[in-house]
Amino acid sequence: MSLANYAFGNCNQLEKIVFHCSSISFDNDSIYCCQNLNSIEFNGTVARWKASVKDVNSPIKRVSPDCVVHCTTGSCTVDGTCLHNNGDMYLYELRDSTCTSVGLKAHYYCGGCENYLDENKNVVVLQSVIIEKKPHSFDTTYSFDKGGHWQECTVCGTQTER
Repeated sequence: MSLANYAFGNCNQLEKIVFHCSSISFDNDSIYCCQNLNSIEFNGTVARWKASVKDVNSPIKRVSPDCVVHCTTGSCTVDGTCLHNNGDMYLYELRDSTCTSVGLKAHYYCGGCENYLDENKNVVVLQSVIIEKKPHSFDTTYSFDKGGHWQECTVCGTQTER
C-alpha cells in the first residue's frame, strides 16, 4: 500500500487509522495536521513500521503528541519501542557447541522488533548469544599407513596432517 501526500491531510475529526496491510510506503506529509489522531493500527511488525517511515522526511506531521502506533504483529509505540509481549516471541534453548558447529546460549528472538534478547529480555546482538566452536579432541594414539601417521578427532573424525 502506498499513501500519497496529504492522503490524510487536515482530518481534524479523525481519531484512529487502521492499516490492514503488513507493508506500507509513505510520501512526505501523508498524515498531516490531524490534531485529534491518537491511534494508528498497523498489521505488521515494529521493524516494518520503522522501515516504512524512515525513508521519508517525517511522513506523519502535526498529529496529537499522544498518538500511539499499535503494531498488531508486535507491540510498539510511535517511537518504535517494542514491548516484547506478542505472539512473535521465540525461546531458543541452550545448544552446546561442538568442534564442527557453534552453539547458542539460551535466548529469545522477538519477531515484533526483529531483535535478539537475553534471558532477562534485554536486547543483545546476535554475536553475544553464540558459543564458539570447541577445539577438536584428538585421540592420544596415532593411526598410520604407508603415507604417514595422524591423529583423529574422537568427535568428528577430522585428521591431523600426515
